[in-house]
Amino acid sequence: MGFTQEKIKDFYLLSTDVENIFLNEYMPAAPGDYVKVFLYGLLYSKNQGEMTNIQLAKHLQMTEKQVEEAWDYWEQLGIVSK
Repeated sequence: MGFTQEKIKDFYLLSTDVENIFLNEYMPAAPGDYVKVFLYGLLYSKNQGEMTNIQLAKHLQMTEKQVEEAWDYWEQLGIVSK
């Protein structure tokens, strides 16, 4: 007898792990909108979802320029690579 777990097709029902170093070291000093961009990007990157900066901006009610500035911020800290 084998056990299997059904794959959840809607990744919105899953969880996204955030490393404690992000929460303790980076998040407190980061602008709130930049944190939103990072977390939303993490959600899609962990679940093979595709999201453009335009779509991200729309979902987060931001401008595309604000999203790009957020990614620049995280890249300067060495957290992401564009």
